[in-house]
Amino acid sequence: MKSRIVQLTIVMLLLSLNVYGEEITYCIDGGLNDSQFCEDTVPQSEFTEGIAWEPVAIFDSVPKSGTSIDFGEIPVGSMAISGIMVVNNGNKKLEISKIKILGEHASDFSVSSVEPFAIPGDSDDYHLITVKCIPSDKGLHNAILQLDSNDLGNSAPSYQLFCGSEVSDVALDNSATEMATILGGNVIGSLGYGYSSVYQRFKPQSCFYGDVSEVGGGSSDINFNYIGSYEELSEYFNFKVSGEFKLDFFNVSGSSKYVSSHQETKLSRSLFFKYAVKLPNGQFNQRGLNNFGQNMLNLNDPAKFRRACGDYFVFQTERGARLILGFQFNFTREEHKKYFFANLGAGVLSIFSVKSAINKSSTEIKEKSSITLTAYQEGGSVENLIQVFGTNNNILTCAFENFNSCEKAIDNAINYAKTFSSNIRKSPSIIDYVFSSYEDTGVFIPPETVPLDIISTRQEIGHEYEKQYGDLSLAMQWIEKFEIYSDQVQTKERTYLLDIKKKLEDNLVYLRRAAITCFDYIDSTCLNEKKLIFKKYLQKYDRDWLQGIYLLGEGEYLDSKAFWFDFKFEHGSFGRNRCSSHSSQKCLPSNCEVHKDTVYPEGYEVIPVEEKRVTSKKFSVSKNCITIDARGCSGFASNGRYRGNIIIYGQCGKEKIMIPPIISP
Repeated sequence: MKSRIVQLTIVMLLLSLNVYGEEITYCIDGGLNDSQFCEDTVPQSEFTEGIAWEPVAIFDSVPKSGTSIDFGEIPVGSMAISGIMVVNNGNKKLEISKIKILGEHASDFSVSSVEPFAIPGDSDDYHLITVKCIPSDKGLHNAILQLDSNDLGNSAPSYQLFCGSEVSDVALDNSATEMATILGGNVIGSLGYGYSSVYQRFKPQSCFYGDVSEVGGGSSDINFNYIGSYEELSEYFNFKVSGEFKLDFFNVSGSSKYVSSHQETKLSRSLFFKYAVKLPNGQFNQRGLNNFGQNMLNLNDPAKFRRACGDYFVFQTERGARLILGFQFNFTREEHKKYFFANLGAGVLSIFSVKSAINKSSTEIKEKSSITLTAYQEGGSVENLIQVFGTNNNILTCAFENFNSCEKAIDNAINYAKTFSSNIRKSPSIIDYVFSSYEDTGVFIPPETVPLDIISTRQEIGHEYEKQYGDLSLAMQWIEKFEIYSDQVQTKERTYLLDIKKKLEDNLVYLRRAAITCFDYIDSTCLNEKKLIFKKYLQKYDRDWLQGIYLLGEGEYLDSKAFWFDFKFEHGSFGRNRCSSHSSQKCLPSNCEVHKDTVYPEGYEVIPVEEKRVTSKKFSVSKNCITIDARGCSGFASNGRYRGNIIIYGQCGKEKIMIPPIISP
């Protein structure tokens, strides 16, 4: 009887675990399980003991090989980063012997290391390849990243790389020149180019003839305008529209990183002021489908037309520049944050009202809090932004009590904005796009819609990404505090926090890949990829522990620590009063003492809300607590009651960082 040697070549991914109900077959006599090589196959059910299994390496990655990595649009000379997570789903060591970048624009891309690497079989290990794009000039840059592997079924996995530099729009005129002549070159998202509303991506070509013109008169802000929260800033940059996450939210562009880094945490909150200059809009005046567009329409296949031309085209570009000035308030205690913003008030604020609130803060808040000023500019001469802070990274941090240097930077920003519009026309940025559907031009292409389960999955990924980005910001704040209070922090606590930070950084890479997959595909590929990443690759971290760290303050007054009390005296009977006594104790944290001074000689302040038929009351101070004793009477028809607020002022001992116990899993 002929012996059978079986080579296992099944990719053990969630996406291919027989999800379609087909019986898995194996190739006999050492061949691959591919019909062009296999002369004899056997179903899985026929396997018996004694059959030899040859180990095999199986390459897989997030994103999948054969797909594209789009870095988005970034300024010339700046850097965008993405990642490829390589895993081995086989039982033999996976070996990557070469990593190379090919193509005309290969020099604009690089990887973290071109050294060979290996991943053991039957393991959860992975290798992360960091890919960078640094465009050397304006326009679209593309290349191919290729690996050499010992996976017999995928020996040369590759990825298409795309990276667009920020460009001013094409020179506008009114001549009836063909699209290709005016736009020339590969300009991402330029006038007339196709756009897919389903995948939220621009197409690399136009399907129309046409010319371009300027419309409108442009505008300029007179002063900085207020943006009151991270949520509002996300809407302003179109990263979230009506609460729905957009693809650009997950990109590694400067604007996306700037917005995400200002998420609110327990110890920080940001306010923003924007100054915008708008030039006249660029407008595309289409004159019918060009040869390429007509050929795609003649196929009578709407899906192919949409794949090549999109379901919309760029009708107008909003051009100009914008300057964002961010105020990130950093506190050591949550109550400081609450009291500061309560005193700051709601409604539309000005830069001057924010400056005034800082200067009027209590002594303790001034001593323990800081403000980080940040600036972000799109369009114009970005290199001139150094005039604001005098630093290359456009970041400046000041303590509340030493706010003078930040005040100077704020004044610099106001003066800089006054000259901001002078050089915009030479180097504007595309601030936004106005799209028009092909149906509006008489090209009747049925629209494609995003299934509800894909919309829901995109939202779930977005919320998780947003949550973990916020937790990473909080972890970074506590890492800084751990250094300040190093004498109070154990080595294992510091290590535990650093481990959480590393997990969050890795998780954000995976979540971004899941999101991009769900904007690349609107079928089960998205659902399976999200399920795979959430189940296998997202690392669990102790969020309760991270959120549970806090500081106990020292010195001066605790800011208005208020307690509510409410005493109801027993009912009397007809013609007879009944009297009763009540007692309640209210305490500051254990490291504090009630503090008496000339302003509050008793160390507390009572604000009664109701005082009815009270015969006596007494307030006793004991270290960090105040005991309230009250006696009152009630009649048959008139009940006694004593209720209100007591505000206790205390002076605390040495500031202490409170870290929850680490619970081993």
